[in-house]
Amino acid sequence: MYEHIRANLAKDLDAARGRVDQAIAHRDQVAAALGQQQAALPGLQAAVTAAEGTLAARDADLAAAQAVVNQRTAERNAAEDERDSAQEAFDANGGDEPPFFDNPEDLRRWHVVHDQLQQALRDARDALDAAQGHLQDAIDARAPFAAAVQAAAASLAQARDRVTAQNATIAATQRQLADAEAAITAARADVDAIAAQVTALDQREKVLTAEPLDRPTIEKAADQEEADLQAGWHHRRELFERRVTFRDGRAGVLAAADTTVDELAVVRSQIAAWPDAARFPALAGVVAQLDQVIADNAAQRHRPPAERTDDLAGLHTRLAALTTTLQDVTGAATAARDQAQHDLDKARDDLVAHQQEAPR
Repeated sequence: MYEHIRANLAKDLDAARGRVDQAIAHRDQVAAALGQQQAALPGLQAAVTAAEGTLAARDADLAAAQAVVNQRTAERNAAEDERDSAQEAFDANGGDEPPFFDNPEDLRRWHVVHDQLQQALRDARDALDAAQGHLQDAIDARAPFAAAVQAAAASLAQARDRVTAQNATIAATQRQLADAEAAITAARADVDAIAAQVTALDQREKVLTAEPLDRPTIEKAADQEEADLQAGWHHRRELFERRVTFRDGRAGVLAAADTTVDELAVVRSQIAAWPDAARFPALAGVVAQLDQVIADNAAQRHRPPAERTDDLAGLHTRLAALTTTLQDVTGAATAARDQAQHDLDKARDDLVAHQQEAPR
């Protein structure tokens, strides 16, 4: 009895056991990926520690260079004060024009003082020029240390971003692993449920084929058969309604994906139109990848949702890789901007130093 039902249950049982095997294989793949990701994390964290040490060393170098600049600035200011004092003393003595003296000895003494003050003024000016030169040398020597600090800070930011991204990847993989374990449990539950149906069918057949036949027992079994048939009809209707819901839901997901690709097309145009894009070769690869994403989407849009074969998982993976690339480009662009700001600051400092060097 029930050969057709038994055959269907046997197919369902084989399929359920196959899903268990697939779920276990998938769980093992996710676990292996998680192990690799967790193994890579200490290296990324070590890179952050090393970058922090490098930045601290560069900060110390810059502080030492700045201390020299401060010392040279104080020396220049002191020399400037000496020059001003010498100038005031020279001017107070009458400058280069001697006053009128009735006594030639008084005129001779004035000339002696004049020559002494004039020599002191020359010496003070020479000392100021030397101090200004030493200050400029210190400022020039500080510039590479400031650039090194900027580069070390950019490297540290990139290293920290990689750790953050790796932690996010690990967390996502851990969620995938939990889902995979749940899928194994669900698949095994399906196997147990189908096996229970086979057992129940065996029991029902035993009741119906028992000798001698018992009418009340047969009527009860017939009622059960009718109830099962009605339940099967209801289940079929529910499956059809679920199929309709799934179809509508897939249409919504595909529409959202289309909107995302439209926004990516805008980003692609902005990258391609950026005047400085050529300074960052990785952007050419990003544009090429976005072109492929846009082309793949365009090839599917004309189809009905039920016939579309969009690889949404592949799209997610590709966009995640592009995000990492753009983060690296952003780091490089930030470093370039900081270097340009440093160059601007140096030019301003040079201008200020030149203006201060001019005689008052």
